Parts: sequence; C-alpha cells; structure tokens
Amino acid sequence: MKDNQKAKKHQRRGRPYIKNPITQLSVIEQSGMVLFHKSYVNTNVDEILFSGFSAAIVVFARELGTKLYNIQMEQFKFYFDDSKTYFIVGGFHPKVWKRDIKKMIQDISEDLKAIELSEMVKKGVFYIPEEHQSLIIQRMNELQIKYLLPKE
Repeated sequence: MKDNQKAKKHQRRGRPYIKNPITQLSVIEQSGMVLFHKSYVNTNVDEILFSGFSAAIVVFARELGTKLYNIQMEQFKFYFDDSKTYFIVGGFHPKVWKRDIKKMIQDISEDLKAIELSEMVKKGVFYIPEEHQSLIIQRMNELQIKYLLPKE
C-alpha cells in the first residue's frame, strides 16, 4: 500500500498518518545532566545544549511560580513532565494528539517512579539502568505505532 493510501485509510480511523510522530525524548536531571536520550530524527541540535536549555526553562518557570507544560513551534512541540529531581521532555510532530502525548509521558513517569529514579539521582546515580531504558523505548514505540499503522 502506498504512503498516501496508508494516510487516507489511517485518517478514516482518526489519527493522522505521521512518519515520525516522536522526534526525541529525554530524561534530564534538574541541573541539566542527561539521564536518558533517544532521538528518532536527525537534528542539528546538540543533546547537551538541548538538555541545558530545557533545564533552564523549567527552572525559569519554577522561579515564576508556575509549571511548564509545553512549547509549541512550527515543526515541533515539546511536552514537559517535572518531578523534584528530574524531568521528562518529549519532542513531537505538531499533529500528534495531546492526549496520546500525555498518556505516553504519564506512563513513562510512572515507570520512573516505580524504579525510584528520584532516589537513585539523590544518591548520585546519574543514569537509567539498561533494562529500564528498554521499557521507555517500548512506551515510545507504542506511540509511534499508533501513528504509523492504521488499525485494521
């Protein structure tokens, strides 16, 4: 089936057909240290620059007494989930549904709470163990599939 036929069939089911619904996802310690990063597209943005900027803007929002939920750009939208010791930031295609993004980030957040990531970071462990990284990637892939494959 050609891409345009897939797109038409998929749109009839609700969600638009999107080749790269997730552009990237990072779990970042509050100081800006990357605990996990996975990118599905090549960008010219350095991972360290991105994590530092993300940490700075989250802290800026806190200083204002508010919480940062998302940043919308022309070709991307970024969603944030903030805990006391780390935060999750995901980059998405602008047509990805908000409820799908929130569900995926909420699931990842619950997974990270289950492995007690906050306690690990407080003890100076600045990485996510490989077996838990695969669970995050699985959650991301579940969202990718929703936008790549039409439901039969």
